[in-house]
Amino acid sequence: FGSRARLKQIGFVAHAGRWKMKLQSALHILFLLVVRCSGTDDILAMLQSSLRVKTSSNSSSETDTVQSAPDVATVSSLENLVLNRVKDGTLKGDVKLTASVNASIKKMFTSIIAATGSNQKLMRASVRAFKKCKTNMWANYRRALPLEKKHFMIARVYPKCITAENALRLELQRVKKTYRTAFNIFKNNKRLMKAKGKGCGNVCTNHKATENYHEQLQRLYDFYGKCKKKLIPISKRLESAKKLFKKESAKQAVSDAKYKAMKKKCLTMAWMMNTRKCQAVGRLKGGCKGYQSCWKTATRNYYRNKRAIMKEERNMKIEWRGLKRIQCYLQVIDDKPVKDAKGKKMSNKAVLNSCIKMKRPSTKHLKIYYGRIPKKPKCPRDPWCPCTASYVKNVYTKGPRSRCWKNLRKYRCAACR
Repeated sequence: FGSRARLKQIGFVAHAGRWKMKLQSALHILFLLVVRCSGTDDILAMLQSSLRVKTSSNSSSETDTVQSAPDVATVSSLENLVLNRVKDGTLKGDVKLTASVNASIKKMFTSIIAATGSNQKLMRASVRAFKKCKTNMWANYRRALPLEKKHFMIARVYPKCITAENALRLELQRVKKTYRTAFNIFKNNKRLMKAKGKGCGNVCTNHKATENYHEQLQRLYDFYGKCKKKLIPISKRLESAKKLFKKESAKQAVSDAKYKAMKKKCLTMAWMMNTRKCQAVGRLKGGCKGYQSCWKTATRNYYRNKRAIMKEERNMKIEWRGLKRIQCYLQVIDDKPVKDAKGKKMSNKAVLNSCIKMKRPSTKHLKIYYGRIPKKPKCPRDPWCPCTASYVKNVYTKGPRSRCWKNLRKYRCAACR
C-alpha cells in the first residue's frame, strides 16, 4: 500500500517525543541548579531557556512528531520562584523585567498553542490512516472487478458453447454412420461386380480346328453381349455407390473439422474462464493481506500517538495554568494600579492573595480531539477458487465437469494453493 510509508513516518512519534522530553528534562535540571545561585535575572533566563527548548521542538512539527511544551517541573519551579520573589519584594518596581517576562510568557503561550495544533493535526493524520487503508483496499477491489467481469461474461456463454459442441458431436456421429453405410455399399457392389465378371467364364480359347475367323468373332460377340446384360445393372449400382461414398466422405471430413474446432473453442473458454477467476482470487487475496497489515500498523500508531499526546495535553494544561498565575503575580511587581470588580484600587497584598486563590484558568482551547478508530470493514474475498467443489457445481453446469482441470492442459490455480 502507498500509505505504509506514511504510517511508518507516524510511527516515529513516540521515539522523537521521548528524545525531546529527555533533552528538556536535562535542560530544566540545569535551569533549576542555576536558579539556586543566580540573581534577579534568573526568572527571565528560565523563561527564555524554556522558550528556546520549545522553539527547537516546534521546528520538527512538519515531520509528524508529538509536540511538547516546557516541562511541568520547570513551570512549577518558575511559579514558586516568582511567588517567593514577590513576597520578598525583591523584584518590586522592576518594570523592565516585568515587561520582558510577560513577553516571554506570551511566546510560551504561543508555543503551547502551536504544539496543541500540531498534536491535533497528528491525531487527525492517525485517524486518516485508517481511511487510507480502506481506500487502498477498495481500490484493489476495483482493479479485480474487470477480471471478475471477464470471467462472468465467459461463464455466461460457456453453456451455449457446450450446447453447440454437443449438437456438432451428434451431427458427426450421424454423418459417420451414413459414411460407413455408403462405404459398405460401395465395397459390396465392387465385390459383386468382380464375382459376376468371373461368372461370365473365359471364351478366349482358340478353336482353329473347328471354327473360322468369322465364327470366332460371332462367338465372342454373343458371349460379351450376354455378359454385358448381367454386369450393366451392377455397374450402375457401383457407380452410384461410388458417388455416394465420395459425397459422404467429404461430409464426414467437414463435420469432423467443425466438431474439433468447436471442442477446442470450448476448451479455450474453460481455460480463460479459470484463468480470469484465478487472477481475481489472487488479486483479492494479496490486497486483503496488505489491508490487514496496513490496519494493524495504523492501529498500533494510533494508540502510541494517543498515549503520548494525552500525556502532553495534561502537561500543557498544567503549564498554561501555571503561566497564567505567573502573569497574575507580575501585577504586583509592575506597580500598575489593579482594581477589583467594584472599581476600587487593590493593594499588592490583596492582589497577591487573589492570585493565590484565583479560579483555575480555562484550558478548553488546549483540548485535543482524538477521534475514534473506525469500524473495520470486512475485506472482500472471492469464495470460488477455480476447480473447487462449489466452483465446479455453479460454473460447469453443462458439459463434463472434468473440463475444469483438463482443458487445454492440466490446470491448477497458484492462488488457491
